[in-house]
Amino acid sequence: MRNIVKLILSLGEVSKDYMVLVDKNLRVAWVNKQLQKKGFKKVKGKLCKDVFKGKEEYCDYIQVKKALETKQIINYNKKNVETSIIPVTVDNVSFALVVSKNILYGEDFFETIINNTLDVITIIDTKGKILFETPSLERVTGYKVKDMVGKNVLFFLHPGDVLKARTLILDALRKPRQTKQFKMRVRHKKGHYLWLEAVGKPLLEQGKIKGFIINSRDITNEKKVRDELIKLKIGVEKSPVIIFSTDKEGVINHVNPAFEKIYGYSKKYAIGKTPRILKSGKHDKEFYKRLWKTILAKKTFSTEFINRTKSSKLINIKATISPIIEESKISGFLAIQQDITAEKEYLSELQESEYKFKSFFETAIDGILVADAQSKKFIYANPSICKMLGYSKKELLKLSVYDIHPKENLKEVLSNFEKQVKREIKLTPATPVKRKDGEIIYCDINSNPITLSNKYLVGFFRDVTEEKKAKDLLEKEKEFSDKLLDTAPGFILVLDLKGRIKLFNRAAENISGYKKAEVIGRNWFDLFITKYEKRSVLNVFNKLKSNAGDSVFENYIITKKGQKRLISWRNSVIKDESNKIYAIIAVGIDITKQKKAELEKERLTTELQQRVSELERFQTLTVGRELRMVELKNKVKELEMLLQKKGVKK
Repeated sequence: MRNIVKLILSLGEVSKDYMVLVDKNLRVAWVNKQLQKKGFKKVKGKLCKDVFKGKEEYCDYIQVKKALETKQIINYNKKNVETSIIPVTVDNVSFALVVSKNILYGEDFFETIINNTLDVITIIDTKGKILFETPSLERVTGYKVKDMVGKNVLFFLHPGDVLKARTLILDALRKPRQTKQFKMRVRHKKGHYLWLEAVGKPLLEQGKIKGFIINSRDITNEKKVRDELIKLKIGVEKSPVIIFSTDKEGVINHVNPAFEKIYGYSKKYAIGKTPRILKSGKHDKEFYKRLWKTILAKKTFSTEFINRTKSSKLINIKATISPIIEESKISGFLAIQQDITAEKEYLSELQESEYKFKSFFETAIDGILVADAQSKKFIYANPSICKMLGYSKKELLKLSVYDIHPKENLKEVLSNFEKQVKREIKLTPATPVKRKDGEIIYCDINSNPITLSNKYLVGFFRDVTEEKKAKDLLEKEKEFSDKLLDTAPGFILVLDLKGRIKLFNRAAENISGYKKAEVIGRNWFDLFITKYEKRSVLNVFNKLKSNAGDSVFENYIITKKGQKRLISWRNSVIKDESNKIYAIIAVGIDITKQKKAELEKERLTTELQQRVSELERFQTLTVGRELRMVELKNKVKELEMLLQKKGVKK
């Protein structure tokens, strides 16, 4: 027995595996050097249950007990440590030899990675569970190793990259020999996302994938710079401005499309040449000496000069040439140029006709101000505007748009100014303008933007103060008239020549039941006139349009509730300045009740006349009867008297 134990102990001391010898009482009899390096020292005689609490991957008390009882070898795997328990009985003495090893990496390799890597090294299993992270993790992501180990790597990825990661894992399982390169967004502990560039490789054991080792580095800043460079490149390529660069010797190494379009040289031809291909011969040696002296001193050179295109056309160029500095040394030069030939030609034409313009401006009745479109400062003022505003020319040229308008109107004035510069509007009517003495006048400002070396706005000021006062007075009179019409008791109606309602007063609302907003613009005849009277009413309207209609007329209207109202109208025409009829005005009185009363009166009068006639007939009959009775009585008396005379007795 001693020889067997001695052999086990000897092998244990040279083995790179972790080894523990446990006696039948489940106490530690021996641990090898590899396990002692893990901190398991002075453990002999102690219960393995206590010694390896929380570290059961090296020696699991329950599994050891089971192996001793069943006399069978037990294998288990915990925390990626593969462990075997071998029960041994020698001379009726039982003990268990516990041998374990890390299945993913060796101790030396592990320590080397931890101590030397700057990138993040991650080990995951085939389901994405994180098994290992290097301490550099915290420097890059803000997470501690313990925050991530045991969790699924997908949890820390950007939602947009989760599917990509799943696909990579599945693909790696199908092709275990391949190394994958990829970029992923990983969440920082503070919540933002980092871009990591990674290389992933499967971990194989006996041809089977046990997991993956991923080496990644933070490329967030690099990607930002790269993205900005891409944007810059796109901007350069799309820019209408000429942009080209040279090396420090002045040899062209890049040109943008604007260079090709304006100069006529292809990119292929220009690269490798010097800017001498653009020389016009219009500048002396001193000019170029000054240029080179400036840029070699690491300063920017700005100027205007004349260049020659491929077709030998001379063009005016406004240029800025700057040195490209890397690590405090000039590595090349960047030229940004703008073709200002058209502006120069325009300016030349303007200068040629300056006298004409000046004469026109100086003698113009309207006030004229020219303002810089950006600063809004005045650069020209003619005599009329000086007189209009009470300033001298010298005083006006020290002012800007901000100084000649009331503060309360400035926001609207500036908004209109910008619109005029953009040619969105041309005229701003009755704009309040402040004179030097503080008096407010009103001007129609007609504008025209022009572009020279800068953009300017030419404003023509016409004083319309008196016109505005007259207009305001008319507005007040109109307001008074409207109020008067609204308070008038009669139905007042104005129709245009197509029969559309243009005015509808309050009395009209009360009588008809309609609100003004409901009827303005609608056809009077379609809305209010009964179908039985429509033809006759239209006939009157048409005659009025020719100034031949009846001024007095009666007709029924239909109210909003469907009731009939009889209106007595007095009509008249409205004429413009050329004596042309353009509208009909009608003033109506609701005579519905009056008409009913008249009809009732007529009915009663007729009835009374009938009764009087009947009475007269009755009276005639009665009187005749009475007369006949009297006549009969008289005849009877005459007969009696005759009889008496003859001696006849009654």
